[in-house]
This record gives sequence, structure tokens and C-alpha cells, in this order.
Amino acid sequence: MKKALTEVKGVGPARAKILSKNGIDSIEKLASVSVEQLSEVPGFGLERAPGIIASAKAILAENESAGSEAKAGSGGEKPAKVTQAESGSKGKRKGKGKGKGKG
Repeated sequence: MKKALTEVKGVGPARAKILSKNGIDSIEKLASVSVEQLSEVPGFGLERAPGIIASAKAILAENESAGSEAKAGSGGEKPAKVTQAESGSKGKRKGKGKGKGKG
């Protein structure tokens, strides 16, 4: 599934429109431009450009790792459910009722 430019941190609808008008209409294209190229686009400067490009690259990396995990586990098998007896849990939460800084 292709994500919108607005998924990139620092890019809202207005900036996404500016990017598209300047030929950057996907996260892939945004991740591939240099800081200098992006800083020439109106509304993006040398201070903002590195963070936006880094955010676009992070989204692509996240998508790639999620895609490889999906392919690896695409055998149609569901993960086994672990019962309370198997996990050793008795259903009680540890530390319930204890606040920080008291005692």
C-alpha cells in the first residue's frame, strides 16, 4: 500500500501540495532527493530539509522490513496461542496498587 506524503513528519497537506507541484509526488522520491534539492523547494529550507528526508527514509525502511516479515510468514499459519498455564501467569498484575515515589 502506497503511503501519502503527509505520512512524513513535517509534511502536512499544504507542503505535500508544494512538493507535488515540484515533481516530488511520493515518499520514494522525497527520500531520494538531496538536502540541497529539497531546500530549493518553497517552504523547505536547509534547517527543515534534513529531518523531512530522514523521516521519508525511515518510513521506507519500515515498509521494507514489514514487507519482508510478511513474506517470511506468508505460509498462512496463525501463531499459536499461549494459555495462562503455558505462560506461567496466574492473571495477576505485578506491582498493582503501588505508586511511584511512595515507601
